[in-house]
Amino acid sequence: MKILIDHGYKFEELDRDRAKAVLDELSMKATIKIGDYIKAISLALFTPTTLFYALAKKVFYNSGAKSGEDFIILHLTIEIPRAFRTTLSYHTFITIPLNEKGYNETVSLYRKLRSETTVEPLTTEDWQHLKTIREKNADVLKIQGLLENLWQTTLI
Repeated sequence: MKILIDHGYKFEELDRDRAKAVLDELSMKATIKIGDYIKAISLALFTPTTLFYALAKKVFYNSGAKSGEDFIILHLTIEIPRAFRTTLSYHTFITIPLNEKGYNETVSLYRKLRSETTVEPLTTEDWQHLKTIREKNADVLKIQGLLENLWQTTLI
């Protein structure tokens, strides 16, 4: 969450249990459609026999942050074992804007990060390695943008 500190965001750091509690609380307040998405994310990330676990094999919760009532960012490490090849490990940031201001702030944050970075976080080959996982997760989680490399589209 050093990135948020470096860019002047005020936030509440969320341990794993608090992150699940915040997502559960949000799902109760949200509209039915949004609530269902948040419940799916919460179940997939924090249930012991998770859908994510089944799809990616190992998901580790690193950290999370809630910026006021505007957005939540969850930092996960996902390991994807491959037979006779090196295990793939990816850091994933799931961003959940809670309102229009939160959406604008997170897009702005990621655009700043993109402008400060000289190397893309995923090569085209890396992106292709994740195709099966992205497609399975997109079917289960219904997260907008999961099938799109936002680094090359939205954040330009």
